[in-house]
Amino acid sequence: MNDMEFARRTLHYAMQRGVQAAEVAVVRARKTEISVVNMTPETVNAQEEIGFGVRVLKDARMGFAASNRLDSRSVRHLLDSLVSIVGEHTPDEANTLPECSGGSPWADGLSTFDEVILRTPLEEKVRRALSLEQCARDFDTRVKGASTVIYGDVAEEETLVNSRGVEGVSRSTLAYAVIEAIAGDKDSIETGWHVGASSTYDGLDIEATAVTAARRALRMVGSRPAQSAELPLVFPPEVGSDILAYISRMLDADAVQKGKSLFRGREDSQVASSLVSVVDDGRLEGGLATRFADAEGVPTARTELVRDGVLKGFLYDSYTAKKGGTVSTGNAQRGSYAARPHTGATNFMLLPGNRVTDTLLHDVSIGLYVAEMQGLHAAINPVSGDFSIPCKGLMIRGGELAEPVTGVAISGNLFDLLRDVDGVGDDFTWVFSGAIVGTPTFRVRKVKIGSAS
Repeated sequence: MNDMEFARRTLHYAMQRGVQAAEVAVVRARKTEISVVNMTPETVNAQEEIGFGVRVLKDARMGFAASNRLDSRSVRHLLDSLVSIVGEHTPDEANTLPECSGGSPWADGLSTFDEVILRTPLEEKVRRALSLEQCARDFDTRVKGASTVIYGDVAEEETLVNSRGVEGVSRSTLAYAVIEAIAGDKDSIETGWHVGASSTYDGLDIEATAVTAARRALRMVGSRPAQSAELPLVFPPEVGSDILAYISRMLDADAVQKGKSLFRGREDSQVASSLVSVVDDGRLEGGLATRFADAEGVPTARTELVRDGVLKGFLYDSYTAKKGGTVSTGNAQRGSYAARPHTGATNFMLLPGNRVTDTLLHDVSIGLYVAEMQGLHAAINPVSGDFSIPCKGLMIRGGELAEPVTGVAISGNLFDLLRDVDGVGDDFTWVFSGAIVGTPTFRVRKVKIGSAS
C-alpha cells in the first residue's frame, strides 16, 4: 500500500467513526547531519522518519493524534481512542479544515526535489563536512579552525488528504552548511559565521560558505570597545535577516490574536519607513520554501504584509483565518508528522530598494556597520518593542569601513528603528537560519550604541 492509499483508508475509517471532518497527513523524511571538531567527525546522524498525523473535527472540537506505526491494527486503535476523547476537548467555532479550492489530487510542481541528496553515500557527506573546515583553514594562515562545523540535508515527502476534497503530495529537499570560523593572532581571537543552503546537493557551495565565515572572522581581529554615541547603523543581509525573522513572528496571525504581537491593532497604519515593503511569497520561483500548497493543502500565495511602511495584513492558516473572519493565506506549516499544523512564514522578504548598496556607506561620515547580533529574540521586549542587543561590527568613517568594535549594545525601540530606515540597498540576499528570510542591506538613520557590559 502506498502512502496515498494508506491516507485514504485511514480517512475513510475516521469518517466511519461519526466525525464531521477529518484530515490525514503521512510524512516521510530522510535527514543527515554531521558535525566536525578539529577536522574530526564528532557526530554522524542519518535517520529516516515515517509517520502519520490525524485531525478529527466533531461538534466544533478538534482532536489530534499521531503514530509511526502504519499497520491497520495500530491505525484503528489510534482512531478509536482519538474519537472517544475528542468530546472532552474545548469547543471552538474557529476549528475547521479547509475545503478543496482547486484541482485534486494535486502534485507539487513548484518545490525542488533533488534525488542526488538521497543517492549520495554517507561517506561522501562526511568528506563534505570535513572540507567545510578545511576550506576555512586554507583561506588564511590566521584562521585557526572553527567552533562550529555542520553539514546537513533533508529530503521530505508529505501526502495529505481530508474529507473536504483536499488531496495531494509535496516533495522537497534542502542541503545546508554551518560554520563559525576562528581567526586571529596572539593579541586577538575572533569568530565569524555563515550558513549556506540550497534545495539541491550540488547547489550548496561549501567553499564559498567557508570563505565567507573566514572573512567575517578576520575582519574582526583587533576589535576594541566603541564609545557610546547615537549613530547611523548599516545592517547587511546576514544581520538584517535576524530582524526580519523576528518581524515574521510578529506578523503571524496566531501571535496577533493571542495579543503577543507588537503589530496588533496597527492594521493600515504606518509602522515603518516608506522605504520598507515586506512580503511572504510561497510561490516564489526557486525559493527554498516554495510549495504548491501549505501543510493543510491550501494553495500558497504571495502575501503583501507591509507596503511602503503601512501594515497591510498578517499570515493566516485555516484556524486563524476563520477566527479573524478572513481567508487563509496558505501559511500552515507542519514541523513533523507528530505536530499539529501551525502558522508560519514561507519565503519572507524585505523587498530591495533602488539604492546601490555601496552608497549606503558612502553617505555616512561616522556610523556603525553591524557585523553580528547576539540573542536578538530574547533582547526585544515583546510588549513594548524596546530592545538592547549585544553586537559587534565595524566603524564607518568617511564613508568607508574602519576599525572593528566589539562589546557593543545597540538600544532603542523596534518601531523607531523601522521608521528610521533611510536607505534600502539593491543587494538582495537569501539567508537560511531555520527560517527562510531574504533582505538587502539597509540603513537606519540613528540608533544608540553603548557598552554591552
